[in-house]
Amino acid sequence: MNTLFAERFWPLVAGILGTVLGIVLYNFNYVLYISSSILSSGITVGAIFAGFDVTHKTLLITLNSNKIKQLENVKSYYNYLIGYMNANLKGALIFVIYSFILLHMIDSNQIFNLAEHWWKPFAFALWLGCGTYMCTAFWRISSIFTVLLKKKSV
Repeated sequence: MNTLFAERFWPLVAGILGTVLGIVLYNFNYVLYISSSILSSGITVGAIFAGFDVTHKTLLITLNSNKIKQLENVKSYYNYLIGYMNANLKGALIFVIYSFILLHMIDSNQIFNLAEHWWKPFAFALWLGCGTYMCTAFWRISSIFTVLLKKKSV
């Protein structure tokens, strides 16, 4: 398999696997609870990841001009990098919005017991998948920027 293909799609695959894991855990009668504090923490982590994405974009602008020119010479990869950063930001914002919606669907004093309603296990599985996608997309961008900052030339 082409490494660029794997680089492009592994966050999506990881997000799908996270969703499937949530459904499998429910099917094995593993009782899952989401409290309002977990959802609030998810909102915080998603907002931090979105902030780091903006930081990555600023780093790309302020990198040594020689590195940027060399990276722009490989036009397709530069476009992929911009796409990765946009996907990272969208993933973080979707996770924050979805966590916010789930937070307001439950009473702040009650625990979100997934066994009570038929749709709650799927809501949790989707939340787990969105969080997994957000984390792996952030990992992808961070890994690329680590390589860019270490190399003397791209």
